[in-house]
Amino acid sequence: MGKIPDLIFYQTLPVLKNEKIADKFFILSLQTAEMARGAFPGQFAMLKPERSSVLLGRPYSVYKREGDILSFLYKIYGKGSRELSRVKSGEKINIWGPLGKGFQETSLREWAFVAGGVGVAPFLFLAQEAPKNISMTLYFGIKNKDQAILQKEFEDLNCKVIFVTEDGSYGEKGWVTDAVKKFLDQKLKTQNSKLIPIELFTCGPRLMEKAVAQLAQEYHLRCQVAFEEYMGCGLGTCMGCVVKCHNGKEGQYERVCREGPVFMADHIVWE
Repeated sequence: MGKIPDLIFYQTLPVLKNEKIADKFFILSLQTAEMARGAFPGQFAMLKPERSSVLLGRPYSVYKREGDILSFLYKIYGKGSRELSRVKSGEKINIWGPLGKGFQETSLREWAFVAGGVGVAPFLFLAQEAPKNISMTLYFGIKNKDQAILQKEFEDLNCKVIFVTEDGSYGEKGWVTDAVKKFLDQKLKTQNSKLIPIELFTCGPRLMEKAVAQLAQEYHLRCQVAFEEYMGCGLGTCMGCVVKCHNGKEGQYERVCREGPVFMADHIVWE
């Protein structure tokens, strides 16, 4: 994990499946042995229907790997993702990847995933690839019960799922970061040490990620952040997806598509 790929593949592939799983949420699957072999959790690919009215591809995290099949979880936000949702099985997709730097390895044995909406996408692949005897919990922030997806998929990987809905229609009510803070406070009460042996991983809206980063600082935890960002090329040439970092390689900025999309939370300048 945490490795920039040695090889990037450009392929035009027939879609195996493009399944709607909830309102505006889809899972698209492609068979690509070369790309699947080189993919790491946290990486992404650029996708674009072969017949498309949009100029640029769209970045999507690798959601799952099954042999030589890669799947991508996505949500309809705009024109590009809407066109993607209309692609039928057998129709072709342009894809290039795997791209970016994935999650870093850690020696900690308890992991807490903090996801907001479609930000849950990279965590199933991470749970798939987790070493044995890792304790995993997903804190999943969603708007309402209609977005309560993927519970069985995570539980089948021995990852506990805690849903937090804004309207209280499913699971706990409130903000997902409040549920994480409650969890961390309980951990402190049940152990003698002030250092909690937990690694945080987060992906979702930027304000949520910032709040998780603040919790990590408050409780002295390692925290990995997977950014969701609009991109032009996904290859690092257009410089359209930079984030401000401490001592960044490009002045004070680094590219989400190359130095990321996964960063350590304390490496980011949160503004």
